[in-house]
Amino acid sequence: MPNDRDFAIIVGINEYQELPTLNGPISDAQEFQKWLINPSGGDVPEGNCKFILAGKNPFIPTQDLIDAALDEIISDGNQKRRLYFFFAGHGIGIDWNSNGLCLPSWTTRFRNKSISSKEYLNYTVGSDFFEEIYFFLDCCRDRLINAIALPPTLGLAKPRGDGVTSLVLYASDFDNPANEAPDKDMSSTVRGYFSQALVGGLNGGAADADGNITVNSLINFTQLKTAELAQADQQVQTVTHQFNGAGITMDQVYIKKGVAPRITAVTFNFQTAGRVEILNSDLQPIYDQVVIAGQSAGPFPLKKGLYEINNLDTNQTMNFKIDGTLDEKSYDF
Repeated sequence: MPNDRDFAIIVGINEYQELPTLNGPISDAQEFQKWLINPSGGDVPEGNCKFILAGKNPFIPTQDLIDAALDEIISDGNQKRRLYFFFAGHGIGIDWNSNGLCLPSWTTRFRNKSISSKEYLNYTVGSDFFEEIYFFLDCCRDRLINAIALPPTLGLAKPRGDGVTSLVLYASDFDNPANEAPDKDMSSTVRGYFSQALVGGLNGGAADADGNITVNSLINFTQLKTAELAQADQQVQTVTHQFNGAGITMDQVYIKKGVAPRITAVTFNFQTAGRVEILNSDLQPIYDQVVIAGQSAGPFPLKKGLYEINNLDTNQTMNFKIDGTLDEKSYDF
């Protein structure tokens, strides 16, 4: 059954009045939305997802447009289970636990045209309409002097929210950038490292042996995968988080249960002749054949884990990891 009590606001901004144009945010927002509405993913009804993309002439979204989406979600006064807030675009670091999410009309003179992650979290928690709140923020956190991020224009008559579980996942640590690059597994579509890792984790990469994704497993996977993607491009990027469990731990909060193991179809293209063996995570052979240069083998249906491939005649060895985020992958060896 769909999660009718779950809601989402998804914002992706590529173009800005003054700031450099980005290439990844809209694609990142679209990929996150795909997971949200997928019955095997977030299973959120499409009508419960407020999908806000940037435009120009005039530059949108404005803060009023984002606040109107939030107001539309809570205006019926009914209790909800979960709110997802996803933002991809430019950002500025306000302090260690607050980020300014830059609106398209942000300029050096109008440097307060960003919305505050901290104040929007405080509002959604204090509204007491949600049991769980997830903020996923794929934006820079570089510090900017004399910049103020704005709170929601919505007001709360009587803030509460003591029992709300919340997670804020930042794409980088304070005073550091978040990066984007062509996604080598999506025909070079530009993606944020953080968003690639996040969606990959939600799609099964962060699932444990029982197919469960907890807050803790999602944080760990996203941190490791983001760092790995950045390192491959000689970059450094460190995902950070804030968690309030309302008395329960990150291992006790389940984002998704019963995620089916994702099998990756792996093909090997052999560059050198010889006897080749492929070993699984238990170091048991799953392939042992004499090959010639130019030959291919596979696809092999491989589950998440560490693997090793060896050419026993040339003593070449390669270790590789299947992280459960891709449907298919090829290696040259």
